[in-house]
Amino acid sequence: MNTVLTILSLYFFITGLMAVIFVAYAFLNRGTKMSIFIVIIGILMSITIFGYLFEIHSTTLENMIFWNRIQYFAIPFLPSVWLMIALIFTNHNSKFKGFWWLILIIPLITFFFVQTAEWNSLYYTSITTTVGPYFMYLNLSKGPWYFVQMSYGGLMILYAGFLYLRYLKTCTPGIKKVVKMLLLATLWPSIGLLLSLIPFPIEGIILASLFTPLSVIMFSFIIFDRYLLTLRPIAKEEFFLVANQGILVFDHNNILLECNPYTFEHFPILKDYINKPLNDIVKRYPKLIDVIGVGHFDAYEFEGNYYQTHLSRLYDRLGNSNGSIFTFINISENYKTIEELKINQVRVEYLSIHDQLTGLYNRHFLEEYMKKLSVDDYPIGIIYIDMNNLKSTNDSHGHLAGDALIKQTAVLITSTLDQSDLTVRIGGDEFLIFVPKTNEKVVLQKLKKLDEAAKNQGLSFALGHAIKNEMVAFDEVYRIAEDRMYVDKEAKKN
Repeated sequence: MNTVLTILSLYFFITGLMAVIFVAYAFLNRGTKMSIFIVIIGILMSITIFGYLFEIHSTTLENMIFWNRIQYFAIPFLPSVWLMIALIFTNHNSKFKGFWWLILIIPLITFFFVQTAEWNSLYYTSITTTVGPYFMYLNLSKGPWYFVQMSYGGLMILYAGFLYLRYLKTCTPGIKKVVKMLLLATLWPSIGLLLSLIPFPIEGIILASLFTPLSVIMFSFIIFDRYLLTLRPIAKEEFFLVANQGILVFDHNNILLECNPYTFEHFPILKDYINKPLNDIVKRYPKLIDVIGVGHFDAYEFEGNYYQTHLSRLYDRLGNSNGSIFTFINISENYKTIEELKINQVRVEYLSIHDQLTGLYNRHFLEEYMKKLSVDDYPIGIIYIDMNNLKSTNDSHGHLAGDALIKQTAVLITSTLDQSDLTVRIGGDEFLIFVPKTNEKVVLQKLKKLDEAAKNQGLSFALGHAIKNEMVAFDEVYRIAEDRMYVDKEAKKN
């Protein structure tokens, strides 16, 4: 094998392998629309690169045509996918709903012409081989559709480039480097197409094929920097630019990478500190030392204003620090409402585990209670109470009377039992009582007290009980108590 062919083979093999690696990487980190198209562009590049590699190593016309057609499983679609990535990244929405499918029509027709013998002449009028000084290569006479596809592909890439250039004017400073890299990776294959119109010293080399792998290398730098896959949701404009809070993104060395417009509105001087260390900012604002490393401040006073601040650390899968995100919001005008919010929060937390009608614990609390039981709490007595006359009260006197009856029952239970006994309302007329560290005799005494208290107040209960130890499942104990309650209900009816 001659030196030129060896160098070309290594070049195509290494860049093709890079494309395969970033496809696998993007697939493993998938989860966004962008990651799906990164996988697609990587697959298309891999097919193009390896197809050309095998083509230049072929020694017969049939094999060379075969590998050329393999490349055309990808080549027609590459410009359209480059454009789709630009549309997603720049958050560009077309008013025409079928736009995404429309831009695939020309590539699909090209694919059909190349792969179909009777239509192939519209793309290549003739295909022959020439033995060059370094390897045998194809002589491809272009048909009319070839120029349609090339012109169309050029327009797609130019449009993608236009989207990136326009986006550069509005994006935040920290993202500009990524946009420029995407712009270069997108436009680079077009440079190869233009250069292919002029003579090239290595006979048989298609310059577009040389330039496409370089796009893989550029794109790989962006992918392996994890920006498009993991940091993109942070910086994406639909949240980052319009967020009604300040957002500062720092890397693992505490270098300020990003600030959103809200931040610059309140601290315009921070525009001068992009890509500079946190220590430089602290020198300008010494009081900020108070919030460094602190996770959260509900109301932090700074230069006459009040801010709510939050610091979040970013870690990779191995637990290594990737950086941090610092957010703040100016709450000066609403500072008085902070205490109200705290009161409301306490109220919400209370209602999440308490029954609104009776004030007793609810089912949600019961689930958490069962999870937190320890060995020292056993054995636990369980008393099941079912009100006998709630339905008839509701039917005869209305639900307000029924609610009053439920409240009366709740007060009766809590006033009759000990403070250490825990009462839960599990349904409309059903209650569970938990008696920790007890035995059968104590539980039966409590059942008797409840029954007597109910009779004294003109109420009627059906009562059941069971004893739960650590080895018996709650569901089983619950069933035993429920069964005994139904036995008691029937006995009291009779």
